[in-house]
Amino acid sequence: MNWKVAIHTDDRERVFSEWQDAARNQTPFQTEFRFLREDQSVVWTRVNAAAMRQGTKLYGYVQTVEDVTERKSEDVLLQDAQERLFEEKERAQVTLNSIGDGVLTTDPLGNITYLNRVAEEMTGWPWQDAAGRPLAEVFSVIDGATRQPARNLAEQAVQQDEIVRLDIHSVLVRRDGYEAGI
Repeated sequence: MNWKVAIHTDDRERVFSEWQDAARNQTPFQTEFRFLREDQSVVWTRVNAAAMRQGTKLYGYVQTVEDVTERKSEDVLLQDAQERLFEEKERAQVTLNSIGDGVLTTDPLGNITYLNRVAEEMTGWPWQDAAGRPLAEVFSVIDGATRQPARNLAEQAVQQDEIVRLDIHSVLVRRDGYEAGI
């Protein structure tokens, strides 16, 4: 069977164009495309071809065809998972931006990874600027009476494995130095 006829119809025009470009430019040909079997099942292939020449005389082509169906199937599964993760992240982002509480997240080292809009307004830090900075730098809280830094709430929450609350006299010092009671 002529291999050109076996190329999946959705890939045929692209493959022919790439083949002609490689031949015209006398460059090696490499591409991936689908072959249709007689039973109409699909096999993904990677094809490499290069001209065999002696001087300017063309003797033919050497070509390899590799079955990459399994890798392509894994790629499709990975892409689907990435799309689902992106959609889930978008839903979470919308949810976090629609609530009235400030929400921030940190990595295991206590560096900021995310601020929702309310947290941005409270701290004066856009999350892109805050990303990677220590929590205490972005969420700077002092005791309103003593003016001393408040205890590290994130560290306390992790140690106690429970919700922690700021003291009643706590003051949040925004990025611009403005102080707001919490």
